Amino acid sequence: NEGTWAKLPGASPPQVLDALKPVLSMGVAMNPILLNRGMNAHIKAFGSVDDKGVTSLEDYTAINAAIGHMVASVPAWKTLDVYGAFSTIFPAEAQKYLMGKYGGGGGNAYKTL
Repeated sequence: NEGTWAKLPGASPPQVLDALKPVLSMGVAMNPILLNRGMNAHIKAFGSVDDKGVTSLEDYTAINAAIGHMVASVPAWKTLDVYGAFSTIFPAEAQKYLMGKYGGGGGNAYKTL
């Protein structure tokens, strides 16, 4: 009965749990060395959090680079599975916003679903 699983508007807890399955599958498929580097980047960033709860730009940049390498280490279809799993429960306006952040061909991943 944890409320965390019902935070997506219109999504039931079982729908959210189903959407998490490809996320976990993607995580398991990641290169373990890159996954370790990503986790260590997050841990390091905790040490530079200021009084407003914001980490340093250097640590933020390292986290994003690590995530990029982690995602790139799995087959593209696993990433698309994650997008597909959330496409039915993630609000359409939020999807459009995210697609707009990646310019030109960034939205093509969504369109293939």
